[in-house]
Amino acid sequence: LFRSIVGTIGGGMVERKVIEESLQALQERKPRLFHGRMARNGADAVGSDCGGAMSVFISVHGMRPRLVLIGAGHVNRAIAQSAALLGFDIAVADIYRESLNPELFPPSTTLLHAESFGAAVEALDIRPDNFVLIATNN
Repeated sequence: LFRSIVGTIGGGMVERKVIEESLQALQERKPRLFHGRMARNGADAVGSDCGGAMSVFISVHGMRPRLVLIGAGHVNRAIAQSAALLGFDIAVADIYRESLNPELFPPSTTLLHAESFGAAVEALDIRPDNFVLIATNN
């Protein structure tokens, strides 16, 4: 995920740092502002000697909203089908392996079997910008 780099902002150490910051912004789905000085020491130093400074605003675009469904029963199967039509990235977790039949969910749905719903929530890496729906028989 996130392995294609296109274009350049000048190369060198500052570009490597901006790529690192960009990957972190994508993972967190949050924009950020990067400041780098082309120096080896001091605040915001990036480890080069050419002098100067650069500020780069990193904006995150085009990320699909994420829907996390706890429970893989008939209610969440229907929700998953609707959410797929709306462009959601979908993850489903259940404690019953037989409920996690890939044929019952849209393609590219992440399916997770867990020993408990608590363990499922921990494993799903739920972020503040995720939508979460709990519909289980427990």
